[in-house]
Amino acid sequence: MCRVSYSAPVNLARIIEDHPSDAVAVIDGEDTLTYGALRDAVGGLRAVLAADGVATGTPVGVAAGNEAQFAIVSLAVLGLGAIVMPLNPTSRAHELAQKASAGHIALVVLGEETRVDEEAAGTIGVPVVSGADLLARVDPAQEVPEIVDCADDDSAFYMATSGVTGSPKVAVLSHHNLGWVHEALLQEADPIGPDDVLLAALPFAHIFGLNVVLLAGLRAGSTLVMQRRFDADESLELMRRYGITTLSGAPPMWRRWARSGADDVLSQLDRAVSGAAALPLSVYEEFRDRYGVEITQGYGLTETAPLVTMGRGHDVRPASVGKVVDGVQ
Repeated sequence: MCRVSYSAPVNLARIIEDHPSDAVAVIDGEDTLTYGALRDAVGGLRAVLAADGVATGTPVGVAAGNEAQFAIVSLAVLGLGAIVMPLNPTSRAHELAQKASAGHIALVVLGEETRVDEEAAGTIGVPVVSGADLLARVDPAQEVPEIVDCADDDSAFYMATSGVTGSPKVAVLSHHNLGWVHEALLQEADPIGPDDVLLAALPFAHIFGLNVVLLAGLRAGSTLVMQRRFDADESLELMRRYGITTLSGAPPMWRRWARSGADDVLSQLDRAVSGAAALPLSVYEEFRDRYGVEITQGYGLTETAPLVTMGRGHDVRPASVGKVVDGVQ
C-alpha cells in the first residue's frame, strides 16, 4: 500500500515538482500553463479530491482528450496514492460503464472533449463529475495534502485493453513500470529536455501517448503542445507556431505528414518517433528522402508501458525496431 513519507519518494505525481516555475509545461489551444501554474492546479485539485474521499488505492476514471485537464486530474489523483484509468473521451456511456466495471472505478471525471452528456452520464453506474466543476471548487486558501509516497509496485494506472475476446480487460501499471520507461528515455544518446517542445497528438488513453509523450515529456521538463484530436493540417500549423522539436506518431500519421510537403517544419525536427504498429518502409523512405529526417521505431505493449525495444538514440536501420532496452529480460 502507499504511505505518507518524506524520504525516498516514489510517486509519478512528483515528475513536475522540480522544474522552474516560469517554464512552460502545457499549451492547450490559447491556454498556457507554466510548471508553477500546473503544480498549483494539481495541488488544489488534490485537496478537492481528498475532501471527496479519493484516497490511497481509489481507482478514478478520467475520460478526457489531449487537454490540460487530463494532465491536471491525473497528477492530482496520483498524488493521493490513487489510481488513474484513462478512458476514451469518444466512448459512449455504455462503453464507459463497461470499462468502469472492469476497473472497479469509484469515480469518473469527464474532460472537455467527452461526448457523454449529463443524462447519459447517469447510466454509467458510478459517480460522474466534470473536471471543470472540480477545478472550480479549488480554493487557494485550502491546505494542500502532501504527495503520498508509494512503493515501486503500487498501482498507478489501469489501462483498458480489449484482449483477444473484445471484452474490456485491465492492464495494471505500477509507478515503477512507468518511471522506468522515463529513465530509459532520459538515458538515451539524445534525450529530450527542458528546451524541447513536443506535439501531444497521440491519444492519452493509449500507453504510447500517455507515457512516452505526456508523462515522459513532463518528467523531462519539456513543453507539451496539446492537439485534442488529430488533424494533419492542424498539427502542421502547431509545429510552425510553436517550433516542435520532437514528433511522435503512429504510421497513418506519418503517412499524412510524409505527403504533406511541409518542408519548412518537418525538415527542422530533431526527433521523429513512430510506434503502435510497424512503419511501412515506403513511408520511412519517403519521409527521409523528402525532409532529411529519419523516423525511429520501437516495439512494446501496454503491459510494458510500452517499451521493449527502442530505436531512438541509436543509428537508424530502416524497418528496425531498435535494440532491447537495458533492464528488459
